[in-house]
Amino acid sequence: LPRGAVVFVCERLGYPDERVRRSTPAGVRRMTVREPSLLLVLAPPGERPLLGVDEEEMEHERGLITKDEVRAVVLHKLRLPPRGVLWDVGAGSGAVGIEAKRLAPGLRVIAVEKDRARVEGIRRNAERLAAGGLEVVRGEAPRALRSLLPPDRVFIGGAGKGLTEIIEHVSSRMKKGRVVMTAITMESVEEALRALRAQGLAPEACSLSASRMTEVAGRHYMKALNPVFVIEAGR
Repeated sequence: LPRGAVVFVCERLGYPDERVRRSTPAGVRRMTVREPSLLLVLAPPGERPLLGVDEEEMEHERGLITKDEVRAVVLHKLRLPPRGVLWDVGAGSGAVGIEAKRLAPGLRVIAVEKDRARVEGIRRNAERLAAGGLEVVRGEAPRALRSLLPPDRVFIGGAGKGLTEIIEHVSSRMKKGRVVMTAITMESVEEALRALRAQGLAPEACSLSASRMTEVAGRHYMKALNPVFVIEAGR
């Protein structure tokens, strides 16, 4: 039996003395079982790397997902603690929150997303990728953040026009921790830097440019992805 499997031992089903017991592979070997019996084995999800879930493994809408190359940098800059609270604001597909939960199972990860269809997609992604315990909150930030536990880490991946207000709310709730965000326009970068500095945070930023090998007519070339800015700050 596979390690980590959940085993149900079903004895004498349909008889007055039927019995169903839950066990582990090791526990079943020590059992005395009455006939007729049935063994039901729920195997754990396939082994996956702690870091490196491919974006193609996740359900997402029109490319609304933090690309693999960017996600790796974001998770590095979040410096995930083993415990605490992470807000994934504007979660989209939930990619960052899901990988964070897989990396730090003891971390409470809350994905906040306003779109109903994306919320359901996040839940399906979390279930399929064994990110058990990931919490999903439907609502628009910063209003949806008010009832959440204070964060130790915050990722802002989709703020829209409310970026300054979100940063102000994060700063008022996060006594100590780190906030990381992504942006694709210079205007968003300028707004983020201004808002972070106004809250007494010292931001740093980098620009990521990645290209992927693409084949056309039997020839291969590198196709550039959109450049992404990653902004971080902490206190």
